[in-house]
Amino acid sequence: MATWSKVLQADKVEPNDLSSNSAASGDIITTNGSSILWQKPFQRHDMTYPMRWYTDANPAASLTSRRRWYTPSVSTGPRNENWSSYLTGANPRTYWYDSYHPCIVIPRAMTLKKYTLWGNSTITQDLLLEIKKNTNSLSWNNGAVSIPLTTVGSRQSITANNGYYMKMSESVDVDFAAGDILIPSLARDSLLTSSTTYFVEGQLTFEFVEAIDQFDL
Repeated sequence: MATWSKVLQADKVEPNDLSSNSAASGDIITTNGSSILWQKPFQRHDMTYPMRWYTDANPAASLTSRRRWYTPSVSTGPRNENWSSYLTGANPRTYWYDSYHPCIVIPRAMTLKKYTLWGNSTITQDLLLEIKKNTNSLSWNNGAVSIPLTTVGSRQSITANNGYYMKMSESVDVDFAAGDILIPSLARDSLLTSSTTYFVEGQLTFEFVEAIDQFDL
């Protein structure tokens, strides 16, 4: 029979044998059929942002350079429902500035498992969705910082029909540190010869998991 200290520290063990003593502190017992496992406990953390996301184009440019990649406002951030700041070009921003609103800030070390854009479009249009994060760690030390951006997962696309519910989502497995930022970017890939503004009305959800330390319970 295992002692209590061994039970708390055991790693993966054989069925009905709790005497292993090789795991990290904080593991708990889980079961999978006849197997008994020691695993880190975790909790889910969801972040949801309602929005009216702009789509537009610059007909004066050529081909895919006509795209306008819209993000939450660089001055008021994602809580302003009109996501109307943009960069014109074939691809979304590869750099963020510390003079901009930091957009979505991750409060603790967590792992992003999935993101989903839920909504409807005010016209039938081809949409491109790309989620960005800071490439380097951010110190938040009240000094100048360089913020190159990296794509989370891969670019998503859909033909969104006028007035119908649709979603764009991707399952990922990306670790974030406390203070990392997320920059959602959306562009249309059709109607590029028109400068008329249309919208995606909906919400963007990020699904995270985070480990629970036994001393934080």
